[in-house]
Amino acid sequence: MGTTSRAISGCAAGVVVVLAAAGCTASETPSLAALERPATAQDTTPEGVSIGRGMSDTRYVGQAGDGLVYAARGTAEEPWCVVVVLAPVEGPGWVAGSSCTEDVRFARDGVLISVTGGDGRTATALLLPDDTGELDEGEWRRVEPNLAVPADA
Repeated sequence: MGTTSRAISGCAAGVVVVLAAAGCTASETPSLAALERPATAQDTTPEGVSIGRGMSDTRYVGQAGDGLVYAARGTAEEPWCVVVVLAPVEGPGWVAGSSCTEDVRFARDGVLISVTGGDGRTATALLLPDDTGELDEGEWRRVEPNLAVPADA
């Protein structure tokens, strides 16, 4: 099992990032509180955006540059997903991408996505499990409890 990336439109990429996860071992199932709370209106992706096959239960977790970032439930094999949606600069045409991973990899690395729109705008997001320790500050900057963006963003 590995990381599955799906590009709905744009580019999706997976990169291994070593995280110091406090209290998470390979035998424990990671957690993400955002997926345990009741959904609100903010958790719905914009009209016309499809999050991909096998994903459900989106929860808004923050912004990465110009992108809206959502956590989502995936398949039994890869239950941890991140979705990034870039709004169109003008007119219709949302750009979205998603990436999913398995329990062990999510606990160790989180799940990463990078989406680039046709106009060159890019949003890169690293979705982190609960209780993630310190990040490599030269590489990542935490913007929400479960969300990091590149340090230079």
